[in-house]
Amino acid sequence: MGEAGTLSGFITYCFNEYPAEHTMLIVWDHGGGTLGGVSYDMNYGMDSIMLPELKEALAAGIPAGKKLDMIGFDACLMSSIDIIESCAEYADYLLSSQQLEPASGWDYGKIAEALADTVSPSPETLGRAICDSYYESCEREGLAQISTLSLIDLNTAKGVLWHYDEMIKSMFDEAL
Repeated sequence: MGEAGTLSGFITYCFNEYPAEHTMLIVWDHGGGTLGGVSYDMNYGMDSIMLPELKEALAAGIPAGKKLDMIGFDACLMSSIDIIESCAEYADYLLSSQQLEPASGWDYGKIAEALADTVSPSPETLGRAICDSYYESCEREGLAQISTLSLIDLNTAKGVLWHYDEMIKSMFDEAL
């Protein structure tokens, strides 16, 4: 899974074989954020999907004119401005943690319950249910004080990204 082609192939396969009204991609495994990427493939030289490769995989895998409802990272350190920028074009919501996640990760049993309880929950409703169940799981493990999981509306993040870019440009202009 450390290759962009593997991820894009999986996404393409899912869109082709399992068309759906709502779509969510969950990327699970170790995360290293902006500098370390995600999905470390320990069988093939500790390769991971770096952010440029993530964008490449999303662009190649998601059909033109479509977006995912949500991209979720059940992985450490995957909530930063750089990850938001990498995903904003390809999904409406990002679900990720800026901190280290416990080894147990997300509570998939509770996620399945949330999906079973509602015929077609909105991405926001599902995202909130995932955040709540994650926090409850962390609380049971005594990790509530350090747990984070954010549901980010990527459509509103575009303004933040623009201001961030402007700030960086002004910092470089001042340095020159």
